[in-house]
Amino acid sequence: MSDSLLYYSPMSPFSARVRMGMAHTGFEARLENLSAPERGEKSPLGKVPILQDGDHQIVESAAILEYLHDVSSGEGLLPASNFERAVCRSIVSAFDTSVIPALFPIFGELSKSDPNMNVVNAGFFGFAEKLHAVSELFTGNKYCVGSDLSLADCALVPFISLSNSLALKFDMSAPAASNAKIRKLFSAVSDMPDVFLPVREIQIVFSKVFLTGAKTSE
Repeated sequence: MSDSLLYYSPMSPFSARVRMGMAHTGFEARLENLSAPERGEKSPLGKVPILQDGDHQIVESAAILEYLHDVSSGEGLLPASNFERAVCRSIVSAFDTSVIPALFPIFGELSKSDPNMNVVNAGFFGFAEKLHAVSELFTGNKYCVGSDLSLADCALVPFISLSNSLALKFDMSAPAASNAKIRKLFSAVSDMPDVFLPVREIQIVFSKVFLTGAKTSE
């Protein structure tokens, strides 16, 4: 049994990022679903994912992905060239600071019986606009950077999938549907069953919680 342990949530796209990276690098860790009240007991930040690797604890999904690359003896999560590594990190940083926050107002409307569609529409518009800007940084043909899966792909795909599910919830078109680069990226990663599994699990849970009777989004 592995000495490593990943505290996660099945609904967390940040957790899915790390699980995708684990699948690609072959890093083995036990999984423990950590409820919100328990998270503060495991980390001062009070959120998941948390990777406990022996005596070492690593938090923040982007940092954990970097760690998985560093300790991998096989498939890594960063390209070989210094330039492409810098681009990869730039994509993750820009996505985390400008694209993800555009979804936050939509979350506030998610459980309302009468959601404010002006807020929802503005959130989706902002997400699509910022995502387009980030996709202009891509240097790969089907992946974000280079010809192989990288930590940038792991960082983006769970949130692209989540935006698709949110759009389905509000009976709207997926905000990234018109972005050819994003469609190609999502298709490439979804063709990797083991890597895409954590994303698929989020789709299933989201559907059960918010889309009763609806089809799980792709």
